Amino acid sequence: MAIVKVKNHIESYKLKSFSESINELSGRIDNRLTIYRNQIIMNKVLSSFENVVVDIGCGDATLLNSIQHKVGIGFGIVPSSEEKDRLDKEYSDSSVFILKGLTVALPIEDEIATTVVCNGVFLLLENEDEVIKSLLEIKRVTKKDGTVWIGEVPFIDEVEYNARNYGDSILKWLVFVFRNNGYNSFFKAIQRLIRAIFFGDTFLINPKQFFFIRPEKFVGVCEMLGFEVVEILNSKILNNCFEEEDSSTRYDYILRKN
Repeated sequence: MAIVKVKNHIESYKLKSFSESINELSGRIDNRLTIYRNQIIMNKVLSSFENVVVDIGCGDATLLNSIQHKVGIGFGIVPSSEEKDRLDKEYSDSSVFILKGLTVALPIEDEIATTVVCNGVFLLLENEDEVIKSLLEIKRVTKKDGTVWIGEVPFIDEVEYNARNYGDSILKWLVFVFRNNGYNSFFKAIQRLIRAIFFGDTFLINPKQFFFIRPEKFVGVCEMLGFEVVEILNSKILNNCFEEEDSSTRYDYILRKN
């Protein structure tokens, strides 16, 4: 398949489902970042053996897989049949249930979830209208007093903030990786490109547009739709040395359905 320019984020993750590593579905280069974020979510909102957990945009489903013996039942939602098939095969021996659906049309019955997790997903939505529709769907499937985690929501334009102005140019992207992430990341990027050109691996040129919203506006929308905003947190991340630090562009939100 080699180098492919994708039209939208859903198409990107559909193609990632064919990658050799299941971690590609997390949207992260290193699975240590995924494990780290999963632990934060578990510490904050997952504590009951009676929980019904719905993970919207569950990625590689490692969160659900890691809590399957700690909660009542878990559902993972992915937007494509390709992702669902890959995850079903990966977790064929577990009690993880994967369903195909979108944030704006969840394939879950009303008021079933005691906990809803939606981490690193809202930034992939097209606009504020999709955010509102997604929150209404989350409200529909969540039980009264249920907990909702909306994680890694940008509050500024990350493309501009991080100077990711390389567009679809692979050469400019490589220069960006070298200047911002160092030699090791640059070397891995070169390896990915070589595998795509000479060995048929898929190299995706992804969309550069990401949704962002100021926290005061997001809080207002959530409260208008019937949520209590319990806590707003700086998203915790791991830097290039895998040391913990606060994100300079994203917040995590813990909500409760009234």
